[in-house]
Amino acid sequence: TGLVSGKQRVGRAELCAAVWAYSCNAAPPALFIDNQYVVNGTCVVIRGDAARYLEGLDADLWALMAAAKPQTEPTWIPSHKTADEAVALGYSRSDWEGNQQADKWATIATVG
Repeated sequence: TGLVSGKQRVGRAELCAAVWAYSCNAAPPALFIDNQYVVNGTCVVIRGDAARYLEGLDADLWALMAAAKPQTEPTWIPSHKTADEAVALGYSRSDWEGNQQADKWATIATVG
């Protein structure tokens, strides 16, 4: 098992990474996430409607997200694209590179 507590899943690892990012800075200038579950849930938390996430799957991590009080809505970026494909879709190379690094660390957190 990796560093993410609970059942190891991609969504849980991505959520753990987002919680960590917002715990370090509740209002980053931008945060790009390739997991729509995490992007949509974080937007719900920012709007103050976290209750439905606090009782379901990953409730422990959603509680940490709510406690981090995120202020910047994340932007979804598609996964499994090359840098050139991401740029062609309107994302910057640095956005793509940042997401690649986040995926690397989410994998490490999941599998150790």
